[in-house]
Formats: sequence, C-alpha cells, structure tokens
Amino acid sequence: MAASITMSVSQINDYAAKLVARDFLLKNVRVSGEAANVKCHVSGHLYLSLNDENSSIRCFIPAENVDEIGFIPQDGDKLTIIGSVGIYRQAGQFQIVGRAIEKQGEGELYKRFIQLKRKLESEGLFDLSKKERIPMYPRAIGVITSESGSVLHDIINVTKRRFPDMNLVLYPVTVQGAMATDDIIRALDIAQSDRKCDVLIIARGGGSMEDISTFNDESLVRAIAKCSIPTVSAVGHETDYTLSDYAADLRAPTPSAAAEICVPMQESIVSKIDGSVRDMNQYVQSRILTTDYRLQSLMAAVSTDAMTEHLNNEIRHIDSLCDIMKMCVESKIDTLDSNIKGLNESIEALSPVNVMSRGYAMIEHNGHYVSEYSDIKHGDEIFIHMKDGTHEAVIVDRR
Repeated sequence: MAASITMSVSQINDYAAKLVARDFLLKNVRVSGEAANVKCHVSGHLYLSLNDENSSIRCFIPAENVDEIGFIPQDGDKLTIIGSVGIYRQAGQFQIVGRAIEKQGEGELYKRFIQLKRKLESEGLFDLSKKERIPMYPRAIGVITSESGSVLHDIINVTKRRFPDMNLVLYPVTVQGAMATDDIIRALDIAQSDRKCDVLIIARGGGSMEDISTFNDESLVRAIAKCSIPTVSAVGHETDYTLSDYAADLRAPTPSAAAEICVPMQESIVSKIDGSVRDMNQYVQSRILTTDYRLQSLMAAVSTDAMTEHLNNEIRHIDSLCDIMKMCVESKIDTLDSNIKGLNESIEALSPVNVMSRGYAMIEHNGHYVSEYSDIKHGDEIFIHMKDGTHEAVIVDRR
C-alpha cells in the first residue's frame, strides 16, 4: 500500500481548485437548470443555485456582470448560465462564476437587448447629465399604461393614500403586442402637446423578457429619452430591467413605487404650509417690533434735535455776551494804559535826574539826602550830586 500524504483542508481545496482551473473544458461552459435560492447581496453580487432533476450547483455572478445582465432571476426561472467552473476554496464547493444569464428560449432576444443597450449607451442616450429632476410638488401626474389591469389600480390606490386631491391624467395604451410601441409613443406626444402634467409615469406589470420587449424597442427608447416632461419608468417587477428604464429620467422598481416617488404626502405639505405661515407671522411680528423701535428712536432723535437747537441758541447768546465783555475789558485796559502813561510822564518829569538837569543838586550826608538846613553843621563832610557828577565837600561856614 502506498504511503498516504497528510494535507490540511486548505491544501486540499487549493489543490482541487488548481486542477479545475487547468481544465480547458471548464473555462467556458453553458449550464442550464432551474434557479433556486436567488440572493442579491448589498455589494451587488448575485448568488443562486442551479438545479436539474438529479443535482445542484452553486452559482456566483460578480456585480459588474450583474449590471450587464439587465435582470435579476427569480426562484423557479429556467436559466442558462454562461461562465467558468471553479472551486470556492473557503467552503470547498464547486461553483459556476457567471458572465451572463439567459432565460431559456430567450437567448437571442437577450443578445439583441445587450447589443442595442451598448449602441444607445455609446450615443450618450442614457447619460445621467441628461436626466431631469422629478418635481417634488407636481400639479398633475400623467400615467401611460393600460386602463385595465392591476397597474393603474395600484397607482390610484397609492395616490389616494398619499394625496387624495392629486390630479391623475390617464393616457391609456396597450403595453404588449404589435401596437404597443406606437401607442406609447403617441401617448408621449399627446402628453407633451397638452402640457397638463408635470411628470409622466410609464408603467406595466411584470412578465417574461418577451412580454416586456415593447419597452426595449429602439424607437420607444429614443422617444422617452427626448421627452420634454420628466419621466419615470416602472416596467415589470423589481428585478426586471428594460432599455426604457435607462432612457427615462428615473427608474422605479414597481408601478406602486413610481407613485410613491411622484406623489407627495398631502399631510406633509399641509404641515410645511402651516410651519411657513407660523414663520411668516413671526417674521411680520418681528418686523413690526423693529419698525416700532426705529420709530421710537426717530421720535427721540427729533426731540433731541430740538433740544440741541435750543442749546445752540443759548451758546450763541453766551458767545455774544462774551464778545461784549471782551470789548468792555479791552476798553478798560485802554483807559488804564492811558492813565499809566500819564503817571509815567509825571514820574519822569519829577525824576531827580530831570530836576538836576535844570540846575539843581542833591546833598548826601551820612548816607542820607539832606532836605533841611539844620540837617548839617560846621565841619560836616557832604557829597554834592549834580547832573554830570558828584563833588565831595566840607562845611566851613553857615549863613
């Protein structure tokens, strides 16, 4: 017996995965079966099981491929998955990594869908920059759908619940068959001509890819893309995608969801209006108070101006009195100057120098000027002060 090899679980799974990856036949397979356990992850990846009468195999479709597929399978759908076979190493399970999915019997229809989608995308028909905003508060909503069936009934029910007074305008059309495309294009033209609606819902119920093929018609897709009224496409179930969805300004997963999107809640609008009225009243009251305050300030300013004028008059009166007092003081000063000048002249006339210039002399004895005859006696030494000099003398005789 050959010796056994000890391997870990990871090593076994890695080895088996490499063996499968090297198999040329398993790199490109088409596997048909019935879908089960379909799950779309938040990441966008799609997981499901593909079953036949004897076996089951897990399938994984990456998010980037899901976008290209254009629809999400439902449990029980007969599918053909195109991809490669591999092993999910963490669980050691076989799985198909899918690149594309075809509903059995619709392979050619799906191929035409993908080809047209790529063509219109390359023309920029689906660019987000060309999408119009869906109005928040439409005056009327147009509904392009069959007048019989559950779709219109669902839209009406949602509208009545959200906004009972909303105006719905029905443009009845056939949504399946040879006449459907022309019917819907004609309804779009009428809606744009009568301008009754602010937004259009284009809706129909679910069905197979062939059933909803009208909404993949190139002429209809182009008509929706150039429509001057904002459009919401609501075709089929949540997992169904049509080219009309890409051309419209917004895609809704179901007709009911389209109504939820387009019809505002009346209670919410009334509440907002009430709030706006309250805000307006508060604003008006605030403006009244502000205006009253400014008026009071203006009146106070007028009163202050009158007081200021009165004070200015008093100041001008005081200035006048000051001018008069200044004139009086100046006159008094002139009078005093004249008197002082007269006194100076008198003093100058009586000055000893001026007296001596007229021939008089002054006699000094013992540091005092002699004014009396009896102030000196025989033998006293005196000084005789004259205009141009002083003489020393002795009294030798008195008469």
